[in-house]
Amino acid sequence: MRNDITTEGFEDFSRRVELSQILTESCSARRISAENSVEVEMRMEMGMAPASDTVFYRLAVEADLKAGNGDVAGSVEVVILAKYDVTEGRIPGIEVLQEFADREAGPVALPYAREGVQSLASRIGFHGVLIPFVGPSLNLEDIASR
Repeated sequence: MRNDITTEGFEDFSRRVELSQILTESCSARRISAENSVEVEMRMEMGMAPASDTVFYRLAVEADLKAGNGDVAGSVEVVILAKYDVTEGRIPGIEVLQEFADREAGPVALPYAREGVQSLASRIGFHGVLIPFVGPSLNLEDIASR
């Protein structure tokens, strides 16, 4: 449940920030077996790195493409970075940055990650892989050190 202070902080921060860049940090795909009928097991994590006037959000999506017997037949990983510039004022506290990740940065980055996973899976022979519209679990690792 969101508290009023976090919601007010999110609304204030949303007015003072703009998306300046979205880019693919990395992507990889690996085919392990010839199996074509697969189920997708997916993991998503969201991290962030606030600086003095910029916040980077990082969405990492890993998908294991599993054969009918449960063995991994292939894997795909896509990492998307979203750079937000603060146009005025200071970077808010961690609670507001988390709220912004949940309500803005994650939903903005997710379509790029979905497209990347689906495209890479198709390129290695796994056609029809669909990634659901679900949000990442927020994992506030320090991505600035990467």
